[in-house]
Amino acid sequence: PVGLAEQMIPGFLAMRALGMRCFKRDITPWVIKALFAAGIYNMGKHIWQWATPLMEKHLFTSVSVTNHDALHGKVSNWVSAIVSTKSVKHFSAKTGNASAKAEIIDTNVEVSYFGGEKAKIMTADEEDGGVVRFLPVKGGCQYFWHRGRLFRYKNEVTRRNTQNIQLHEETLTISCFSRNPKHLRQFLAECWQFNGPAASKTTKVHFLEKCVRRCELSYDWTKIVLRPARSLATVDLNEKTKQSVVAEVADYLSAESPQYYAKRGIPHRRGYLLWGPPGTGKTSFCMGLASNFKLDLYVIQILGTPMDDKTLLDVFELLPKRCIVLLEDIDSAGIRRQQMRDKNVDPRAKPTLTLSGALNAIDGASSPEGRLLIMTSNAPENLDEALIRPGRIDRQVYFGHVDREVASSIFMRMFIKSAEDLRKSQDGPLVLIDNDGEDVKLRRAASLFAGSIPEDKITPAELQNFLLQHKDMKDALANVEAWATAICEAKE
Repeated sequence: PVGLAEQMIPGFLAMRALGMRCFKRDITPWVIKALFAAGIYNMGKHIWQWATPLMEKHLFTSVSVTNHDALHGKVSNWVSAIVSTKSVKHFSAKTGNASAKAEIIDTNVEVSYFGGEKAKIMTADEEDGGVVRFLPVKGGCQYFWHRGRLFRYKNEVTRRNTQNIQLHEETLTISCFSRNPKHLRQFLAECWQFNGPAASKTTKVHFLEKCVRRCELSYDWTKIVLRPARSLATVDLNEKTKQSVVAEVADYLSAESPQYYAKRGIPHRRGYLLWGPPGTGKTSFCMGLASNFKLDLYVIQILGTPMDDKTLLDVFELLPKRCIVLLEDIDSAGIRRQQMRDKNVDPRAKPTLTLSGALNAIDGASSPEGRLLIMTSNAPENLDEALIRPGRIDRQVYFGHVDREVASSIFMRMFIKSAEDLRKSQDGPLVLIDNDGEDVKLRRAASLFAGSIPEDKITPAELQNFLLQHKDMKDALANVEAWATAICEAKE
């Protein structure tokens, strides 16, 4: 054994003699055991490296999802909420992101502006640090048990430069220790249905972001922002018009609707044009619809995104079957008919979005059905008739200046005690307590306030801004008439 140890560890005899002189003990048995253990470890390591590909091929079922697919976010949310709180020992943590902020917003919390004490100011650190979201470390591998089966979660990040833009792609791989793929399908189905603890309070809003697809620089729906769910009761629109549109959308999204359309040979599509001056609540109404029907909202800002016919068609093909698609400020996008015979067109000019390209993306032969399309416009007279004809745009809804009914609704919403009271406001007059402790009927105060607002002169955004500056009800009632007069004179 001494000779073997000397061959494997040069200088072992000198170390053995030093040990005998200092400790009066022979270290040879310990060294032999350590060498034996190291040999077993190395042999096991090589066997594992040789056996792992065979095990993954014959004993595991796997699926890979990139961050360009909506399923990637669903699986990540499930892992963050379920696995990370149980078995994961090494995390990557995020604070202060959009999703964390949305989770801590509670519209049912009663907020009063009528107390004598000053409200506590929340600092940026307090707001951003309220929620921490955990995920397994990227690039690592994590095993966990689910429904009696062993699963493996692996998230890899690939970075590359394309056209001087640094892009990254995440590939998430889920493996199950089973030769039957049904367990993996069941797990993915569960992740898809999982919404998380804050899903009922938030709405997903998707925006376009640059990415690499098919080895080309393009756009994808990779930017997701969680917004607090917005009740339709907070949207300032004539109540009859609002209820009518909501009823139409509910009928279109019903389970019987696709079959009804198919039997009559009608494409299962529905579109709305929301038009009116800026600040009248067009985008807010879209958020309210998405929250009410629990659909994701996909926003295409054509004016702020370099867009041509191919790009618009590509991003429409990436949309899910059931969602709300919002084309914002469609009149300012410069969509026009393509002049095929115009000799003055510069062949070197960058391709732009044409009317034919927009129509092909919206309701072309390859366009899927089942989505709700909404366009917003400040000047609908500038739109081509082909873009808003019946069949593409089934109804046009005007969002104008406030009338007395809408002004009263805005006043009640701003001074209501809680979101629960707002939902019950149709049942009867509500009572609000002012600074002096006197009972004031909110409906009577709202009627007095609305009486001071001129018809069709002020936008909902302007009225809401005034009430934000006058959070005391008596102060708002005392100053509204002078403010409304000044606003109207400034517009003339």
